[in-house]
Amino acid sequence: GCDSVEILTLTINYSDTATFTATACDSYVWHDETYTTSGTYEYLTQTVNGCDSLEVLILTINNSITTEQTEVACDSYTWTDGKTYTKSGTYYQYLQTMHGCDSTVVLHLTINNSVVVPYEVTTCDSYTWSNGKTYTQSGVYYDSLKTIHGCDSVEILTLTINYSDT
Repeated sequence: GCDSVEILTLTINYSDTATFTATACDSYVWHDETYTTSGTYEYLTQTVNGCDSLEVLILTINNSITTEQTEVACDSYTWTDGKTYTKSGTYYQYLQTMHGCDSTVVLHLTINNSVVVPYEVTTCDSYTWSNGKTYTQSGVYYDSLKTIHGCDSVEILTLTINYSDT
């Protein structure tokens, strides 16, 4: 029946929530986990006092871009980078997107060359060339054609006419 006094020293530890916002190119590593898509992610852990602690990540992933371009040209091709290419091949241009991520443009280029075909002909009296024209005088003659790829083709006829004796 005697009075009794109990004294309680109480410490209340609170759960904790923290929100983080991040933006990255292609992937983001958070708590040893790699994320490749935008979204909201949670990570549950404990505070030093043993209470729940929730971390929330609001993540925006901007992706790198690769664009492929195929071109066919005669003799040379001037690309958007200002360079003129004279050989077939695969060429790369490295840029950045508006979000600062890598952007690669791949050019698959085929160069078809113009053709110069020289002919030397010596004949008597006249000569009918492949273009259907008949020549009766010696000289150098030109004919412009197109290759099967649509490029210029120049035939050069160096013609020597020997005349028959009567």
